[in-house]
Amino acid sequence: MVSSFNLDTCSSFLSTESMVVIDSVPMAVSLVERMEELAQESVLYGSDDVSRKPVRWYMRGLVLFSRILLVPFDWLL
Repeated sequence: MVSSFNLDTCSSFLSTESMVVIDSVPMAVSLVERMEELAQESVLYGSDDVSRKPVRWYMRGLVLFSRILLVPFDWLL
């Protein structure tokens, strides 16, 4: 089962979350392997050994554009 659920009123009352059930052992094995790879690349929260990667200028611009674009919808969240 692959799913997500946020503990907020929007997710609880509007059912905007998705859930997919895939009955496949190879898919499950592949998913577990990929998650373990990503865990090795991750930085633990509160860890002193944090190496920050520089954020590209266009990614910063995309975040700023998204913030400006979504301001009118802030009341929905």
